[in-house]
Amino acid sequence: MARSSQLTTAIVSLVLLLGLQDAYGRAPKRNLDTANTSPSPSPSPRTCGEDYDCSNGGVKNVRKAADTVTAGDTPNSRGGTDAECCEALVPGTCGNNFDCSGEEPEEDGETVVAKTADTVTADTPGTANECCEAQTYVGEASVTISGVTLTTAQSDAFKSAFKDGIAAQYSGVISSDVTIGTIVEGRRRLSGGVTIPYTITTTIAATAQAALAVTLDKTSLGIKISDECETNCGDISGLQVDSTTEFQEVKADEDGSATPTAAAGAATATLLLVLFANI
Repeated sequence: MARSSQLTTAIVSLVLLLGLQDAYGRAPKRNLDTANTSPSPSPSPRTCGEDYDCSNGGVKNVRKAADTVTAGDTPNSRGGTDAECCEALVPGTCGNNFDCSGEEPEEDGETVVAKTADTVTADTPGTANECCEAQTYVGEASVTISGVTLTTAQSDAFKSAFKDGIAAQYSGVISSDVTIGTIVEGRRRLSGGVTIPYTITTTIAATAQAALAVTLDKTSLGIKISDECETNCGDISGLQVDSTTEFQEVKADEDGSATPTAAAGAATATLLLVLFANI
């Protein structure tokens, strides 16, 4: 019985001793469980980079600057999210200083110039395709024709024939370059007739310059119009080109309309006086 008591006392003493050793510096054993049960560390900050793809549709479809800082990698995105790296496309304008000097013209003889500053663009601040265009030259004149009624002159067939006839008078000009203005009934004393104003638009400086020196051949113009009409313009057997005005340069305004130059304005005023005199 005494031996049993001594053994029990020894075991208790050993247990106490081990406990004191842990309390005075022995490190407890670590949990070697490899399961990741602790919270993940925060991702390191990153940037959107040059290759972030914002072509996933919707309004947020433009990549922000490459150095835009993001929260970091996520399970579904490396280096940022669409919300961090994409933004809505903002339309812009061409502005006052868009440089088109390095752009190649589409045709020989053209001069590439910048569009007006307030031209709206899809991109900010705009691209050469949006902000550059060939310089346009516009000129105007008019032709007074007798033996043709106003109704005939306003028909599509006659106007098409007239444009073909005018284009044939100018070097480098085709029918689509000719635009007909408002046709006026002349009401001449001896016979009915019409006055047809027209403009020629071109992007070739040499063509525009040459047009200023052209004097219309009234006889060949009348023949060309009749030939082009054939039987599609009704009775134009009495068609005759009576008079023409001098071809004048027209200044193109910023809004795309045309303002006559001083010389062209004087020619127009003269034409109106003639028309009123023949009423």
